[in-house]
Amino acid sequence: MSVPASGIVYLDTAPIIYTVERHIDYEALLLPLWTALDGRAVEVVTSELTLLETLVKPLRDGNHALAGDYERILTATGIRMQPI
Repeated sequence: MSVPASGIVYLDTAPIIYTVERHIDYEALLLPLWTALDGRAVEVVTSELTLLETLVKPLRDGNHALAGDYERILTATGIRMQPI
């Protein structure tokens, strides 16, 4: 994955799910993005729809811990939630 040296990166739902659930095929691929975010080189933007999409299965399954993990990552510093 190529991450810009600075600027804004839009993320859809899938990379958030892969990160939170530590999907083995994508963990190393997404690491440069999260490193850039931690270093404040980039800002991540996603939509409120991403929050809704990530919460459906955990809440349906009664997995409140996983739902909390999604809420935490999506409200983290450097991640901006855009209204839809």
